[in-house]
Amino acid sequence: MSSHPQPASTTTGMFARGPRGFAGGMSSGLPNASEFDLPHPRIPVQVMLLMHQVLQVAFAELRRQQGSLAHESEDAVTIPLTRILENDLRHRRQRGRDDAIPGFDDTVVESIVHHAGTTNHDGTQLKKEPDILFKLRAPEGARVLHSDYAIFVECKPVDKKHAVDKRYCDDGLIRFVKGDYAWAMQDALMIGFTRHQRAIATHLVPALEEKNRRKALGIPTFAQALKKVAGGKTVAGTERLQVSTHQRAFKWQWDKGPACPIRVYHSWHECS
Repeated sequence: MSSHPQPASTTTGMFARGPRGFAGGMSSGLPNASEFDLPHPRIPVQVMLLMHQVLQVAFAELRRQQGSLAHESEDAVTIPLTRILENDLRHRRQRGRDDAIPGFDDTVVESIVHHAGTTNHDGTQLKKEPDILFKLRAPEGARVLHSDYAIFVECKPVDKKHAVDKRYCDDGLIRFVKGDYAWAMQDALMIGFTRHQRAIATHLVPALEEKNRRKALGIPTFAQALKKVAGGKTVAGTERLQVSTHQRAFKWQWDKGPACPIRVYHSWHECS
């Protein structure tokens, strides 16, 4: 008998050889598959418009506190922005403030977190971290995975140093198409920190129309030929909220069928 120590078993547990993720038994904390539906309920357009309005106020507050954002890194904008959203704006009504944003409180949003841990669509990647997670209250009677009923947000700078095609699309937007983020949802949100006169119509749309990128991003289409989503108000330095739709090629686990398309809202804010 060999006296050499034997390697630890690699045939059982979460990191076993063979099937991994949900298919391999990594389902701790999930109810029976018959108890939840995929996809989760669509987020009403009015809620996404509310988030866009809230972000305008948050950016204005961030500029008031920090001054120019022209040279700030992605994290130097995202982290204080998240704190303003969670620690200030979400609780203004509760504190009786006159400048509370109607509808933006704990009746809609349970919490707002930076880099919340989540998994991808099949559970094979355990450390996915969207930039911001708006944890939502599920509609009455909705059969959801409560950890995954949320507005998943990816934030990206868009300027001369950060090209919209490679950074915003290939390193950001694609995560929703692949099922890294928001895999159970029908809606998601991208936030652009824009500088140097970058705009959705002149920079994002051409990038999404590039032949080599269209397939990877789920053959994206913009709603109503780039017309605004009805009802949105904007302030200086913010574009109107816009939305693109993307096909998703992965299949949901638990015999829930092929993933539905996802609508990604684009909320761009001037940070020069």
